[in-house]
Amino acid sequence: MKPAQRAAKLRHSIQQLHNAYQVGFAGQPRLSRAAGQLDAWVTQLKSLSAQTKILPPQFKKEISTLIQSRIKLYQNEAKAIRDAQELNIVSQVAYGHIEWIKLHSDRYQRHFAGQARNTRDGSLLSELIVETQVWLQQAKDHLESNRDELEESSRKDLESWIERMSESESMYQEELKKITQAQQEQGSAEERADLYAFLANQCFQLYRAHFSGHPRSSRRLATLERCNGQLDLVAGLMKSVLSKNKSAIDYLERAQSNLDIMEKNLIGYQEEERQVDLAQTQLDYSGWVKNLGEAAQKVYEDYSENFANKPRGSCDPELLSQLCDRLYDVAIQIRPFVEYSPEQEERGVLFLMLDQLRLYHREYGLVSEAVKTQNEIRH
Repeated sequence: MKPAQRAAKLRHSIQQLHNAYQVGFAGQPRLSRAAGQLDAWVTQLKSLSAQTKILPPQFKKEISTLIQSRIKLYQNEAKAIRDAQELNIVSQVAYGHIEWIKLHSDRYQRHFAGQARNTRDGSLLSELIVETQVWLQQAKDHLESNRDELEESSRKDLESWIERMSESESMYQEELKKITQAQQEQGSAEERADLYAFLANQCFQLYRAHFSGHPRSSRRLATLERCNGQLDLVAGLMKSVLSKNKSAIDYLERAQSNLDIMEKNLIGYQEEERQVDLAQTQLDYSGWVKNLGEAAQKVYEDYSENFANKPRGSCDPELLSQLCDRLYDVAIQIRPFVEYSPEQEERGVLFLMLDQLRLYHREYGLVSEAVKTQNEIRH
């Protein structure tokens, strides 16, 4: 084998290990990681390091440096994992609160950061504000109730995240005001009629992604309630702009047709809300957990079908965002049942969901950037 080929093979082996690290460890909570896996990778890297001795100098230095940097990274992470897992239980619970706060922040980033305000779902932001208040109160209660028992590192981390989320809540409140103003006060009557049709289509897409063809027993009722609330609001805005500005709208018939569709779909969605509620009241504990596990599995399958081993530039970031939201809905429903279950298998179901959710969110950013770059090249 030629030296260049041998060097390429070593690079590939090193990258394969690092790909596994990126999936299994980067950005994931240390409390649920296995440090022994990192130890095994360090051993493999040391074996690869021995193979660099026969490489010419122009390859040897580059690959040896890469191997040593990865060994240091994995060893440091393994130590950090072991340190985290030696924390007392109240400190571990503190990091559990932090992980949920991070997931909540991820939702805001996907749906609002860098987006035009008049196209955003104000009902979703209202939900995020309420959730922020809940997460904050839970974290504050844990901090105040266990301040003397919390280890210094976890106490400082929790205090830092509480401060960040308090700032985020204020920012969300201000952003909601600006979104409402942009949607209800800006633009001509015709522009607002078109905007309301666009916002209604967002509701239709949300319903299709989360409810059409999915078992009622695993749907998050709060998401359907939010969808219906938003659609009802948008239909009311459309009705108002039509009644006050008929002479200013060139495509009046189209706008009226859009309103009719909104009102018709809203009736259907409200009936579905009742049916979802009815289906879930008939479930016992084991049935609910089983159905939620199956719903998560469907998300994993949809991800594998549409994203695994596919060039990022050819993937659909909007679909990936929908998968993130679907998995979040499952995780938030199953959390009260299993997060502190004495059964490791039940807790493991939730841990897997959250691992995948963090992975999907990170991938969403990479896919979005790849698609943006590809579109810029085409133009």
